[in-house]
Amino acid sequence: MDRAAEDGLRKALGQTDGEAALALELATAKRFISTLEAHASGLAAGGHPTVLISPPDLRRPLYEFASRFVPDLWVINGARVGARHAGSSPSATLDLSPALGEGRMRRETR
Repeated sequence: MDRAAEDGLRKALGQTDGEAALALELATAKRFISTLEAHASGLAAGGHPTVLISPPDLRRPLYEFASRFVPDLWVINGARVGARHAGSSPSATLDLSPALGEGRMRRETR
């Protein structure tokens, strides 16, 4: 995720039964899910899992929200990935900017 997406998701954190939960605005939720579903279907067609690397504080709320729509989604702690795979880089970055209309995954150049 890009920094703006992380910040927007943090602002949408609320509490449900004492646990952090995402309470996204409808338009943001639609952009997020449609972007994630599109990317997930492309990965699945290539035989790859959908893995979302997240900051530690967003990992569980993201998983609980998004896995309802993308059942085979993995959301992992970026801090732990960075420590183990210092040379790795993401294949795409999730961008939830409202200016993009539907949101998108920006392909990373390597």
